[in-house]
Amino acid sequence: MSLEQRSNPDAVTDMGILQLPTELLLLILRDVDSIPAFIALTHTSKRLRILALPYLYRNVDVLSELLVNKHPILSFGALKRIKILKSLCRPEIAGLVTNIRITLSMVICNNHAYRKRIAVMDQGCHCDSLDNTVSSALQAAINLKSLDFFCFLHPSGGKDRHSWISNLQTRSLCSLTFSCECGVDTHTPLFVTPALNSVEAVRFHSSSILDRSRSVLKRKLEDPNVLPNLRTLYYEGTVIHYAIVASRPIRRIAIPGHSRRNGKIYELFTKKPGTLTHIAVEDLPGLAFVVSRSPSSFTNLRHIGMTHAPDLHNQTDLIKMMGPFQVLPHLSSIYVTLRVWILQPLLKLRHLHRNLRTVSCPAWSGCFIWHLKGDTWKRTQVDSFEAWDIIRDTRNYDKI
Repeated sequence: MSLEQRSNPDAVTDMGILQLPTELLLLILRDVDSIPAFIALTHTSKRLRILALPYLYRNVDVLSELLVNKHPILSFGALKRIKILKSLCRPEIAGLVTNIRITLSMVICNNHAYRKRIAVMDQGCHCDSLDNTVSSALQAAINLKSLDFFCFLHPSGGKDRHSWISNLQTRSLCSLTFSCECGVDTHTPLFVTPALNSVEAVRFHSSSILDRSRSVLKRKLEDPNVLPNLRTLYYEGTVIHYAIVASRPIRRIAIPGHSRRNGKIYELFTKKPGTLTHIAVEDLPGLAFVVSRSPSSFTNLRHIGMTHAPDLHNQTDLIKMMGPFQVLPHLSSIYVTLRVWILQPLLKLRHLHRNLRTVSCPAWSGCFIWHLKGDTWKRTQVDSFEAWDIIRDTRNYDKI
């Protein structure tokens, strides 16, 4: 290394990777699957920072590890992630985000370390301040395609909270999950926001809904211009959810709970034969009974999964559970947990369902997908996922 290069670090950098054309650099970055690596690249040079930032902020997960059976546990990593929200308040950064998952917890609000980070040291509740930060971040996220929002803040006490939902600026939102436990009735603003005009998949839950909101929403849902592109729903069993299924061409649905509780929704689909293509249920034997009684109503089903997949101990249980669905001619994908996965149960499932191509399995040891390529089953390790992720197809699991 020459004396000139030692005195000029940029000269050394230019001799290496930065001499490659931008197209090649983008091809290299596309194969990088490490957030720390992207962070390191943003501190390397201005050129690599510009190229790496879209990959770094494309998928953002804020405080999600606090969601543990609704009793969040604080961790140092979670506290560090709170800074991401402040970064997203900058329009040039927020505009890079396409998928975001936000979990707000009263534990983070009460934590001394968090209050120190936001320079507020009094002992009062800062839930509203945290929600306002989310508001500032999401207003600038104009290219957002998927939003998952979970709220476990202190009860609002009648205050207006989450009003940002009606002011989202994105017009390319495809998937929305909105769950609130702080007692705010957000149903009406949720369904009047123009951002939902492009939404294809919705999962919503609120611990509070006023009677007047129910009547307003039922009238809103009679308008074909409300949720015009909705095709996928997480069914919570409320009057509003039922009204959506009755008035929209729902093709993909997740239905938690026992079949006896969901008898009305199954009956509704028997009156709309051939509508469903993907379904995930908690009570698979209950679905099998409904399908056996009216197979023509479910003839287009291509995927069956379980919202709370049991950890099956042996392949006999799995084969027995899937046997009644032989009447479905287009079934090509299932989502189920088997404690030990070997080739034999896949061959037996393939014998039962001739069009089966994909078997998705969540497990403590790691989530994976079996995919039939030619005559051979190939196993692919993937990030953690749940039945709802497949139903709304946010990661193209069917195409892996």
